[in-house]
Amino acid sequence: MRFLSPFLLLIIILLSSCNTGEHLVRVRMSDKFSVVASPEMVRVFTDGEAAPDSSRVIGEVWTAYEPTAKKITYDSTLNIIRSTVSSFGGNGFYVLEHRRPNHLDAMNHYVDGIVLLTEDTTIYNRTNNPFSMLYAEYNAELKRERVSPHYLHIDAGLSFLVDEQPMINETEPIINGTLKRGVGWNASYTYLVPYSLYGFGVAYSGHLANATVAERNGSTKPAYNVCNTIHSVAPMISMYGCSKRSLFVASLGLGCMWNIADWDYFEAHDKRSVEVGLTLYVSAEYEYRITQNFGISGRLYLNQLSDSNGDDKPDIINGGGSLGINYHF
Repeated sequence: MRFLSPFLLLIIILLSSCNTGEHLVRVRMSDKFSVVASPEMVRVFTDGEAAPDSSRVIGEVWTAYEPTAKKITYDSTLNIIRSTVSSFGGNGFYVLEHRRPNHLDAMNHYVDGIVLLTEDTTIYNRTNNPFSMLYAEYNAELKRERVSPHYLHIDAGLSFLVDEQPMINETEPIINGTLKRGVGWNASYTYLVPYSLYGFGVAYSGHLANATVAERNGSTKPAYNVCNTIHSVAPMISMYGCSKRSLFVASLGLGCMWNIADWDYFEAHDKRSVEVGLTLYVSAEYEYRITQNFGISGRLYLNQLSDSNGDDKPDIINGGGSLGINYHF
């Protein structure tokens, strides 16, 4: 831990790792110390509580996630830590971080803190106590580094149809515009499970393109406009990684897509065709956080409409790139 260096002049070495039952506990100590207190006498300081002014830091203890470990309570976790602290010569433990189980990759409580050796347990000064201030500074840094679990995303950019538009006759010439390139947008909500690599949410994606099409015998029949709109909604699962300012999220979803084509013949007999099917939604998003709650992001995404005509190929593949904003709460 970065904060140990001001307190420890010696180079911290890894002396041992001890496994109490099925719950793994790891230890780093500055030196070897004799046992001075039984596990029941080891005092645990939590929630920024002031430790005795005479305390000195002699090491660090933290629990490690073990997939096969039996699930235990927070109090049981602290009891294991007390035993560990006692066996390595400490008589106090200051909790700097506590993560609750998230039921995905952490079935037990994660606790990280420093081992204290206290000679006089009667002197307290909460205002100037270095450990309570250390607790506040450490947790403020954790808050800055961690992204909030809930976030909303909205963006807009260029959108493309990779395959031919199946509802437009490919032999008809386009006078102006294009149905393969248009405007795309995305809106999504994602929940990033804390202290894990996973998340889940729902995404909405859209595409809009216009073109003027001339029929093959355009000399006798007028041209007409075509407006192609695509909408998709997909629940999704995500994997993410984050640092102080950056967040990367890769998502995969399965949902429903509507492909709508509107023809305007200028002859009062407009026509609409609608194609509906399952869609596979894939996206990769990078965010740079400007503040704790707001960030700017870029997203690459791909929508694939499942084959509904029995021609053994996807009817539509719609993808694009966009820029947007994220709001974390």
